Amino acid sequence: DTDGDGVLDSREPTIVGDIRLGSGADTLDIRNGLVQGAIAFGAGADTLSITGGAEVRGALSDSDGNLAINVANGLLETRQNTALNATNLDVGAAGRLVITVDPVADSSGVINVSGAANLATGAQLGVRFNSLLDAPARFDLITAGTLNAGTLNTDFQASSPYLYVVNGGIDAANNTVYADVRQRTTQEAGLISVEASMYDAFYSSLSRDADMRAAFLSQLGRDEFINLYEQLLPDHSGGPLLSLSSGVDAVTRALTGRNASAAPGETSAWVQEINFYADKEKTDSYGFRSEGFGVAGGVERGTGLGAVGLSVAFTSSDLTDPEAEAEEVLSANLLELGLYWRAQGQYWTTWARAAAGYATFESERRFVGAGLNLSNSSKWNGLTLSAAGGASYERNFGRFSIRPEVYAEYFSLNEDGHTEEGGGDGFDLDIDDRQGHLFSATAAVNLGMSMGQNSWLKPELRLGWRQNISVDPGETIARFSSGGPDFALSPDTIEGGGPIVGFRLNVGNELGMLSVSADAEML
Repeated sequence: DTDGDGVLDSREPTIVGDIRLGSGADTLDIRNGLVQGAIAFGAGADTLSITGGAEVRGALSDSDGNLAINVANGLLETRQNTALNATNLDVGAAGRLVITVDPVADSSGVINVSGAANLATGAQLGVRFNSLLDAPARFDLITAGTLNAGTLNTDFQASSPYLYVVNGGIDAANNTVYADVRQRTTQEAGLISVEASMYDAFYSSLSRDADMRAAFLSQLGRDEFINLYEQLLPDHSGGPLLSLSSGVDAVTRALTGRNASAAPGETSAWVQEINFYADKEKTDSYGFRSEGFGVAGGVERGTGLGAVGLSVAFTSSDLTDPEAEAEEVLSANLLELGLYWRAQGQYWTTWARAAAGYATFESERRFVGAGLNLSNSSKWNGLTLSAAGGASYERNFGRFSIRPEVYAEYFSLNEDGHTEEGGGDGFDLDIDDRQGHLFSATAAVNLGMSMGQNSWLKPELRLGWRQNISVDPGETIARFSSGGPDFALSPDTIEGGGPIVGFRLNVGNELGMLSVSADAEML
């Protein structure tokens, strides 16, 4: 019994469809449940009565205007957008009356009462829209021969769409109740920066998608509105850039260790399995979560100036949107080919690498709510460039070792533009090319302890700091595929730094080495 009327929801009656009444004195007495559909009264002294918390939603008409309306306890939502003539109107303290307006036609379903309109203290009025509002306007809701309004609550917002600011008023001289309506500003809606950037384009798109327009015009509160609105925004927080760079960083970590490089004239190889996770919270732009895996390997040849090698890496990751109401995923794959050099002395190691990669992306976005379940998809490609270099110095003190290291990394991603398909005129977007880059420097200290005969087991603790020197995830410029203005979504800057904590376990001998490592960065 969600409405607290004493009748179980499963037992409340429902009538869906039009009700047509002929001539004569007809009485439609709705005492509970829901009536949804147009109601046509013929000639005669007709009565519509709503009690018991019942709801009536539909267009009303009366052929001779001889209609008495009583909303004692319940809701009457009139859906006609032309005037309705009536003899009397009563709205009780527990009654709600919602009048439909049509801004495009500059008309409303005003109830013209020839006799008395009685609005009890506590009665609620609201406005329903069946088209979009382009400019502030005033609509008459009730006119009467005699208006008895009690202490009328002129805040009609609770029964009106959140898209608009709706304030009521009384013109006592003309016995008229009216509503002043205007579009809600992004500041009044409490939208964050990226949400506000899309708002004008979003509002324009509603004129081209009837289902989406109806969905948003039916949302009466901010929470309900935001739950729908935030599903419209595409990826814009730098998720692909940060996710793919996390995978590439694993190749860098393979070179920073004190692994023996190939001696002059010798050839050696290495392989590394990669797992990574990234999580960004919502701030002035939306957050994301990314989980991925991959594999990287290299073959190197020793020379008198150090070892020169060829590396290849493949990473695959899935990015999800924590704000999504339904499961939606952006999948990113990267195949990277690179060259590297490294040289070692008694205590020191220095290295450098450069690589280029080809990325593929596949996205599915969903919109769920207000009776809609939409999805769209898109595919696009991208190119990456990366470069890194660093040095380390290791000293042993008995079974213990210390290895400070420094290195810098640069990673850039250029994504092709793409067009979404399948979600309709109010959801699908055209998204332009996007370019982003990340340049960072890291300083860390590795503390190790050799164990076992010939030091075959060596755990290491890694402590350090990573500083993002220059980070630009790239501005997302898009528009709705159906038309309308462009909008630009600017991501948060993640410049600054944070600590690094890691652990590494090396197992090996003169023939080879197995290493298991894990790092956590808190930027």
